[in-house]
Amino acid sequence: MGQASFRIGIDVGGTFTDIVLCDGADGALSLHKVPTTPQDIALGLLQGLRKSGVPATDIAEIAHGTTVATNAILEQKGARTGLITTQGFRDILELRDGRRRTLLGRQPAFEPLTPRQWRHEVSERLDALGAALEPLREEEVKAAAGGCRFSDPSCGSRRTWPAISSRGTSPGAGTGWS
Repeated sequence: MGQASFRIGIDVGGTFTDIVLCDGADGALSLHKVPTTPQDIALGLLQGLRKSGVPATDIAEIAHGTTVATNAILEQKGARTGLITTQGFRDILELRDGRRRTLLGRQPAFEPLTPRQWRHEVSERLDALGAALEPLREEEVKAAAGGCRFSDPSCGSRRTWPAISSRGTSPGAGTGWS
């Protein structure tokens, strides 16, 4: 069995899920597009991976992003959203650097995507290559998730959020595209 050599990029959009494969052996790129499955986005993602024809054992890396979640947050549709972020970045959504400013350098007023009281910090730190300089502590994530259980009665049921590290994996990872 050869060494895993494929790198895959996935974007789940509102209409299509795009899968881009890079073959590490020769640098060849290929694109696969499948319909997004809004009822369970994992189904469309798995369909795209199957369509690629690359066995799970040949995957060296997967990078995943979703415009569905980004659009839902920007359009303020769907579930209310809390944010757990690295310490020091709680207000990054409000700072929003990069926006065009008026001639006087002011930014127009806006409503934050996530209210400040629903933004919580944890102290994990990664270096430029993704190695943990300060590991994520599960107890901090649990405390932050507890703070994300919104007290607003219109939010509905209270859920417990799983602790997921930026370097974590899910059960059954690498077992194939079942």
